[in-house]
Amino acid sequence: MTAGRPPLSICVATTAGWPIIEPCLRAFLDDARRAGAEVLVTDGSGRPPPTDPAVTSVVTWVPIPGESVFQLVQANLARATGEIVAITEDHCTPRPGWVPAILRAHAEYPAAAAIGGAVENGDPSDGLRWASHMMTQGAHMAPLQNGPVDRITGEANVSFKRWAMTGVDEHPLGFLTLSLLRSLSARNELIVNDDRIVVDHHESLDAAATAVIHFDDGRTIAGFRRTAMERSDWLRLLTSPVLPLYRTFRVVRTAITRGHGATVMRALPWLLVLEYAHEVGEVAGYVLGPGRSPYGLR
Repeated sequence: MTAGRPPLSICVATTAGWPIIEPCLRAFLDDARRAGAEVLVTDGSGRPPPTDPAVTSVVTWVPIPGESVFQLVQANLARATGEIVAITEDHCTPRPGWVPAILRAHAEYPAAAAIGGAVENGDPSDGLRWASHMMTQGAHMAPLQNGPVDRITGEANVSFKRWAMTGVDEHPLGFLTLSLLRSLSARNELIVNDDRIVVDHHESLDAAATAVIHFDDGRTIAGFRRTAMERSDWLRLLTSPVLPLYRTFRVVRTAITRGHGATVMRALPWLLVLEYAHEVGEVAGYVLGPGRSPYGLR
């Protein structure tokens, strides 16, 4: 460990600001303080920051009004000084023991470039919310295949060794975890799952807003990728009419193996709708670029 560096930096970007981000921060601040971690928040909301000393004594709050969440994450990571850099989202609530679990996992896998945790559904009220969650996080719900894997979660619950992030070029659209993970995989770096590291993901939106956010997600991801199209990107574009059907099948299969068979079948109509909304966005992103979609995500 480098002298003077904190063992862990925790980076949270928010476009909603305080107090929307409060449950996320309160969930781990005490553990962060005990671990000697630094907590960094970049805030694009333009709202006043917190004044509670229990928060301000631990959190470095950086207002950057008007930026997308990807630009905010990039700005956050540029400030992080920890040996390990963890990322979560302002609408996630880490479960008790999240900070110690991150540190333990990296100690157990000192060669791991990145470690992903589990992301559970914090709003399991109906089929729409289950469909939305399973689309993006179904593969990252516990139980995970712990240990070395090819794929881990993204911004909701991921951490990197500092050395794994060196040499990463800044992107004009900001930081996309998926791009870094693809780069690490291409370099055959060790990537690990550990489902002792758990957050609950909250996203209570109505049907129209949920469809829009998945459109924006698809357009944003494709907008990032179009700057360096690979064979897989051309394949996604060419198979776009039927790709949502394949992705729906994949979500259903994963949900059944995780013990959520009845739930995913109840969510199936919404799942198809949201997969096609995502695909329309993805095609738009490849053809037209990201547009304003990065600013529609949080």
